[in-house]
Amino acid sequence: YLELKLSFSYHIESFILVTPLQCLNTCYCFFNYKYIANVFTCTNKKYSHLPNSLQHGTNWLILRNNKLQYLNATPSYINMLRYMDISYNEIKWISSDVLVAVNKSESLVWLNIAYNKLTILQSIFETLTLEKIWLKGNPLNCGCSMLWMIDWLNKSVVQDGRELNCTHGTEVGELIYQLDVVKMGCGALRKFVPLW
Repeated sequence: YLELKLSFSYHIESFILVTPLQCLNTCYCFFNYKYIANVFTCTNKKYSHLPNSLQHGTNWLILRNNKLQYLNATPSYINMLRYMDISYNEIKWISSDVLVAVNKSESLVWLNIAYNKLTILQSIFETLTLEKIWLKGNPLNCGCSMLWMIDWLNKSVVQDGRELNCTHGTEVGELIYQLDVVKMGCGALRKFVPLW
């Protein structure tokens, strides 16, 4: 009983549960005091798409370990999110419309899309006004169309930029930020050198 009471006391300082009626079935909604955030989390639920709506005031969305594959539609609540974690899914494509909406929102500062199935990142990623983004664990196809990433990965916004490697294309196994564009035959005259 004492152990349970101590555990409850510790957790109640971290969050306050929101009543079940304010959250989707099988999901959790709570307030995180550390980050002053209303959190909606649905992990390991086999969701194949983003929720159509969220409780008003939700600014953290956590959908790890689900079955998301394509992000084609822009949810209306994107403008209120500060943190979005859609890592460990099966995402193969994120539409430019979604990324444009992310950029316009000006509220989203952290985006975790690590451990998905993205083979290509559109160059619009470079323009996102994020403070932090995570990308590792995606089977990226390295080719000349991805060269914009080399400099971008050396920026501090990409939290795992030095860990991303090519899993497809001519440079399998190579770290992307160290790719030699001359060796790749992309017509560039220099090798990109890490800025760190």
